[in-house]
Amino acid sequence: MPHSSGGGSHGGGSHGGSHGRGSGNHVSHHYYPGARRYRRHRHGYDDDYVYARSKPQKVGIFTVILVLAFSGFVGFGTCTALGDKIPHKLDPVYTSPAAHVEDKIDVFADDDELEQALEQFEEVSGICPVVYTVYNEDWINEYADLESYTYSMYVDNYPDEQHFVIVYSIPEDQAEAFASGELDVPDYAWEAVQGDETDPLLTEGTFRHFARKLQERFEDGEDPGKAIAESFEDITGSIDGTLNFRSPLDVISMVFNVMPLIIALLIIGFASVIVIRQFIMDRNTEYEEVPLDVDPMQPVYTGTGAGAAGQAIDPAAKIVTGPTKNLIIAIVAALIAVFMLPFVLVGLLPLVGGIVAGDVFVSVFGLIWLMASGVGFVIPLVLFIKFIRKYRQERREAEGRYEEDKPDPYEDDDF
Repeated sequence: MPHSSGGGSHGGGSHGGSHGRGSGNHVSHHYYPGARRYRRHRHGYDDDYVYARSKPQKVGIFTVILVLAFSGFVGFGTCTALGDKIPHKLDPVYTSPAAHVEDKIDVFADDDELEQALEQFEEVSGICPVVYTVYNEDWINEYADLESYTYSMYVDNYPDEQHFVIVYSIPEDQAEAFASGELDVPDYAWEAVQGDETDPLLTEGTFRHFARKLQERFEDGEDPGKAIAESFEDITGSIDGTLNFRSPLDVISMVFNVMPLIIALLIIGFASVIVIRQFIMDRNTEYEEVPLDVDPMQPVYTGTGAGAAGQAIDPAAKIVTGPTKNLIIAIVAALIAVFMLPFVLVGLLPLVGGIVAGDVFVSVFGLIWLMASGVGFVIPLVLFIKFIRKYRQERREAEGRYEEDKPDPYEDDDF
């Protein structure tokens, strides 16, 4: 449905909840009170031992189908929203009116200039603008405010979502004095309503720029028709630059506009891959409950050979069978660094573009952006390197302990 963009007039200008901790079937490589011991058989891996309150559940085909169906539904909606967010010229589903200006109260000094500006705006954007002028008395008795009247003008005349309707209104008793020049600025009001399909181009930021300039021109006593025409010329150039990426700032704006949707797609894809991977692993995994034949508070061997004999060995010896805390932190840090990389690259565009064009403001903006995003990229990158080294060191130490604890087959031999 159409929605109000905003308007103006003369002289106007968390609650958080609590979180609890679940008590589900926690699976761990280390014993905890109340846990049972299970031997895990996995194809292509040595057996290892895990602890859980009950037999660990495997990911079933129903779970995979449910996750994929949900991901597909959400992904389709996200991709559709992503397409709507990317700036693009509208493909008109309307018939262009013979005139884009309906000056019912004859308040514009020159309709031709305004008509030309509106036609140019439509040609560049595909959005059909229409400007109406009325007296306050035409709507004040039937509508709560000018916004309601403007909305009604839209839905009563245009069944599509591709119009941009503006209504300019003044008191009837001030019309003559304003036309003769005796009154510089009447007690005007104006309101705008736009269709939903105009949002990717006629963004909140674009409209705020339009509204600010228009309000300033009205307050300066400029002819209303000329003020509206010049304001449309401003945003027409801006929209043209956005569609053709003529400025690095246009690229930055687009990236920020679609980044939340891209992140949503990445999260959905990542979750789907994890579920599918776990399902594939679980197909060749079996759990067998075994007695707690050693002190459960001591480290236990996580392998097939010596484990069957109940030999107590640090479970870190088979650290290759599962990720450690350091590895998880390293992976998370790497994902954050990858996420921040596009922001760093985006920062290079205004910096280089500003230097080439000799625009100091754009260059400084690009430098500040690059420094800020660079910090967000470098810190997780350093953390990734730090924790991946810790993980490798942990593996080496674990494998060393395992070799030390292995029995010497020649220890009791007599020569």
